[in-house]
Amino acid sequence: MTKVKGSSKNVALGSTALNILFFIVKAVLAIQIASLALLTDSIHTLTDSVSSIGVYLGLRLSDKPPDEMHPYGHGRAEHVAILLVGLLLIMTALKFLSDGVFALIYGTSYFFVSRTVMLIVGGTAVVKFGMWGWSYVVGTRENTVSLQADAWHHLSDVFTTIVVIIALWGANKGYHYLDAFVGIGIALFIIYFGLSYSKRSIDNLLGSAPSETLVEKIKERAGSFEGVKEVHGIKVHDYGRRSAISLHMRPEESKSSLQAHGIAHALENILETEFSASVEVHHEPWEPPVKKIKSLIYKIAGRMDNVKEIHKIRPMEKEDGFFISLHLILPKDTSVEKAHIVATDVEKHIKRDILENLGLDMDVQVHMEPCDENCRYCKVKKHPGK
Repeated sequence: MTKVKGSSKNVALGSTALNILFFIVKAVLAIQIASLALLTDSIHTLTDSVSSIGVYLGLRLSDKPPDEMHPYGHGRAEHVAILLVGLLLIMTALKFLSDGVFALIYGTSYFFVSRTVMLIVGGTAVVKFGMWGWSYVVGTRENTVSLQADAWHHLSDVFTTIVVIIALWGANKGYHYLDAFVGIGIALFIIYFGLSYSKRSIDNLLGSAPSETLVEKIKERAGSFEGVKEVHGIKVHDYGRRSAISLHMRPEESKSSLQAHGIAHALENILETEFSASVEVHHEPWEPPVKKIKSLIYKIAGRMDNVKEIHKIRPMEKEDGFFISLHLILPKDTSVEKAHIVATDVEKHIKRDILENLGLDMDVQVHMEPCDENCRYCKVKKHPGK
């Protein structure tokens, strides 16, 4: 299992430090000017730091190799971290939602915001925008789902901080109720993100079905692989940054079990590389249509005067494919040279007819048996047409 690159962990640690710093700055300013909107925004920033801590711990745990209790590794630890962050967001937002409603009902306090405070708060929004880009780029490059989620958390903080600045500006103009309205709006915004994170994490932990797009991509890639006729039964299990894919593959006709095994193994390697997943391919051995093959051979024998009997028709397997083994009984006075010519002709006709009618390119192996008037083959029931 591939370990998380150091960049994802470094981003998570860096985000944690900056978020804690911004929380302290916003909280101190909010208490000084008695702004509910800014205080709510500071808590939003604090939850960002908790989110980043959760991402970091999740990445550290997901790096642990598979063991007896967790044969597919610990990648789902990321989903657990995201779920905890989502629940924390919801609980925090509910508290500030109630505070905002209370402030609207009983009135808000009057306060004045200096230009310095506005610039400091605006500066945190600029830095948070940079944190969004940093987290998103690294999370996308390293396929770290939790870090990508944390990136959008940073961006949401940018928007809420901008709204808070507008509310603070409004307070200076005498619209003090904007502070409560913005506090309520941010609380609802946090609740929305918390529910989204929680739902997505629960779905992944419970094993939600893969997207149709992903299944189609796997089917298209596997179906176009050389030697593969058809794939079905595709299943994808999400284990964090790495998935487990299983599918059933039917090889092209006439492929032996050994060839099918080689095709399945090569297909596993290709899919593991292209989809960053553990892949298991179950190959279904091809079974030749024995009844149709026998029917064609009997018709061929019925058209050939020098053939007395064809029996013991067996499709057989060898390393490089399938072939047909059969016994050919010729008239007792047939010379060795003539028998060889007849056998060669029979092989040619059978190979041609099977290819034309069944689309199978199969070799034919004929065993010649001379007919004696008292031989046991004369007692065998004649083939159709004889």
